[in-house]
Amino acid sequence: MVTVLDYNSGKVFIYDDPKDCDVEDMITKKGHQLSNCEWMQSEFETIQDERKK
Repeated sequence: MVTVLDYNSGKVFIYDDPKDCDVEDMITKKGHQLSNCEWMQSEFETIQDERKK
């Protein structure tokens, strides 16, 4: 799983691991600018949401 924090849009994006290219290539192909985002690759599929409901 690849999580992208995109500062241009103010959104968080979650993608499956790329099968045919480098992670940074995949992020760029999805329309993100590497200079304006942070990304993390993880084997864990659980999202820890700490907001109060």
